[in-house]
Amino acid sequence: MAGRRQMNFVDCQIDVSQSDLEKGVANDCKRCPIARALLRQLPDLESVEVDTNALWFHFGCIGKTAIRTPPGLAEKINEIDDDKPVKPFSFRLVIA
Repeated sequence: MAGRRQMNFVDCQIDVSQSDLEKGVANDCKRCPIARALLRQLPDLESVEVDTNALWFHFGCIGKTAIRTPPGLAEKINEIDDDKPVKPFSFRLVIA
């Protein structure tokens, strides 16, 4: 389609660091530790929303897209939101 850019394929490991866990805001889909990690590691990402069912990405001029929450990540989201102790962790992110 002329004039419209498609987002490049993303397949990477996202590392949620101790700093992300300490500075992130539980129960805030835009400022939680996972959102912080995504924003830190995906330089073209302008904003993100994280929940147990889906991740919504806004890549500026490229546009918005959503994916199902990767396997195992919903449990981490719930642990963070329930203020349970969570150690740094990683997950695989694939956006086609």
